[in-house]
Formats: sequence, structure tokens, C-alpha cells
Amino acid sequence: MKQFALKNYGDRKLRLNKNVEAYNKLIENLAQINDCKLVDIYSAYISKSYKNLLSKTVCNPNEKGHQLIFEKIKKVIEVLI
Repeated sequence: MKQFALKNYGDRKLRLNKNVEAYNKLIENLAQINDCKLVDIYSAYISKSYKNLLSKTVCNPNEKGHQLIFEKIKKVIEVLI
């Protein structure tokens, strides 16, 4: 199995889109290798006007953001049950 690693910069650099995308790719690969379902929240956020989905702290989803997450997870669960 191919090993993946991301540097820990010890600051907010890990939140840069390129780093988030690299980390998400790692998660996607691991889910595929382990035959796990994956709910891609990140793509849903970046395809929308994501600033309207975040709380005032900008680190957490607001009510609209939580609704988007719920809808994405619901779609995956409905297929499974």
C-alpha cells in the first residue's frame, strides 16, 4: 500500500485549499482501498457560496452549512438502507 503523509506546519497553513485537497485525496484513497462509503462535504462547500455556510468563527458550519452536510449524508445513507 502506498504511504501518504502531510507535513504538520504547526499553524494554519494546513487549512490552505491545496493542503485540504491533498488530505481529502488521502481520505478518498483510504475509503476506496477499504471499500468504505465516503461523503464528500468539501466539494459541496466549494461548489456553493461557502461563506454563507460558515458561522461567524469561520471554522464551523452555520445552520445552512449543517443542513448541507445533513443532505449529503442523507443521500448516502438512503442508498444503503
